[in-house]
Amino acid sequence: MSRDLPCSLSTRVNHPPRLRLKEWNLPSAQPIFQAAKFSVDTLDGWVERSNEARESGEELFLYSRISNPTLRELEMLLAELQGREDAITFASGMAAISASLLSLVSKGDEIILFRESYQPSRTIVKSMLGRLGVGHQLFSITKLGELEQALATPVRGGGNRILFFESPTNPICRVADLERICRLARDAGALTILDNTFAGPHQHGEFPVDLILHSLTKYAAGHGDVTAGAVMGSRALVARIRETAILLGATLDPHAAFLIQRGLKTYGLRYPAQCRGALEVARFLSSHPRIARVFYPGLESDPGHATARRQMKDMGAVLAIELKELDAGAFVSKLKLFAFTVSLGATESLATPVLPLYGSDLTADEKRECDLTTRTVRLSIGLEDPTDLIADLTQALDSTQV
Repeated sequence: MSRDLPCSLSTRVNHPPRLRLKEWNLPSAQPIFQAAKFSVDTLDGWVERSNEARESGEELFLYSRISNPTLRELEMLLAELQGREDAITFASGMAAISASLLSLVSKGDEIILFRESYQPSRTIVKSMLGRLGVGHQLFSITKLGELEQALATPVRGGGNRILFFESPTNPICRVADLERICRLARDAGALTILDNTFAGPHQHGEFPVDLILHSLTKYAAGHGDVTAGAVMGSRALVARIRETAILLGATLDPHAAFLIQRGLKTYGLRYPAQCRGALEVARFLSSHPRIARVFYPGLESDPGHATARRQMKDMGAVLAIELKELDAGAFVSKLKLFAFTVSLGATESLATPVLPLYGSDLTADEKRECDLTTRTVRLSIGLEDPTDLIADLTQALDSTQV
């Protein structure tokens, strides 16, 4: 607005002066573009600039459901961390999963996934995509021979195939052999999508996975105050997903994106510290008389330890335990420092009985194969002193009645 127009108070406060910073006088923290829309000068000018931007790769903005500077900065950082060409962010990890799968499958295609995975991911594949004519197969991550046989068989009707998996898996922390899985999928012409949430955005980027997905709610944001998701991959694949995402409207809020960027500044300190705490807790629990098993790839006794050592820098800050005779709910209710809740990756430690939240869609045999019982508990280790966490676990184990 021209400042010499004779405008009233109500007009002026809605058209305030704009301050434009110089390139040599920028803030140390990037400001939040908390705007739903961005103005243009003329339609012809916008069209011309849009064409120029497409050729040069420059970013232009019109509406934040389509793109926003704060989101793009986060996406560029995430793509860089995972060694990928591009990334797209979402309002939640589940939005990232849903949009990715909806973008890449059609009627007659098939998705292969492992039983040891996040239950809502299985539900999307089995229920929502199943209604749209997309088939699926479930295997155990411990039986890759069965996966190899399935991949060797073409999809009925000639459809395409996607292999969707996690490592470590939620909630039992089993480790996928990424090298072998990627090779089997590539030889079969299947697209691979890795939910890399447990491992964090500094791990697994060197493997030839087509798309890497994260719930940024967890370790990227790190403080339990944001929900967000992201998908990283080639420009071509991310562009396909972006088209669907724009229509679905599951856009990340700019302020949430800012909080995630702020959280990532301490990620390199938080995540290793939480992993060290998890290993200390896991070692203690592995020798406790009231614990039947501890599931944590950082333990040398864990079946996935050798694979994890080969492909991970840090072993993760989540572990699961199977109590010998105690009920999971009764045990968790006795904890004082561990919050009885869902999610993971926050600075405070969390405890979750897994069966009612992560296994209701599985058969009894499948639950046993996945080690999901009424005595199984998932623990997310925060930044508390591990000695205090061990003391809390000790009093809960000692005070819980059979």
